[in-house]
Amino acid sequence: MILWSMWHSRNALHWSNTPWNPDEINLRASSMFHDWATANRIDMVQRTKTQTRQRWSPPPQGSFKCNIATHSFPVEGLTGIGICIRDHQGAFVRARSTTIKGCLEPHISKVFALLHAINWTHNQNLEDIIFETDCNHIPSYFSNHHSVDITEFDCLLDQCKPIMVNPPNSHVSFSPRFANIVAHN
Repeated sequence: MILWSMWHSRNALHWSNTPWNPDEINLRASSMFHDWATANRIDMVQRTKTQTRQRWSPPPQGSFKCNIATHSFPVEGLTGIGICIRDHQGAFVRARSTTIKGCLEPHISKVFALLHAINWTHNQNLEDIIFETDCNHIPSYFSNHHSVDITEFDCLLDQCKPIMVNPPNSHVSFSPRFANIVAHN
């Protein structure tokens, strides 16, 4: 993690002319290690508790499932997006990860991730996709959204709606985080 943090600082120097700061390198590495250790402790506890609960399930034959996840990187001031597409046999098709500047609220970051995933799959010419997110407010928006809201959350979802007709036969569903672990990892 120290090496990754040094590499990050090297890139910042090279691309943004941001000088090295050893304290920042150590703080970033320490924060990443803490996040990793916490996630693995929680993940191990959740795995033992949830092995009998819901697991990832494949989509119907001929379609794809696109799992979407987000993670906040407060030290860097970034929000990460993870996307993983698998087919009806559970085989890996494509994956992507990217970052957004800023530490967004979790529900806002999940809508940004969905919008990014929809656009990306559209550019990949993929059709018949089930977009899975661990934010249960997003699928309910698509199934019964009737009011005209002006929250940032709803405005972003309004941007997703017209794109959802392309790719054809696509929709959004909820999947608990523990059943969506591939995208989170």
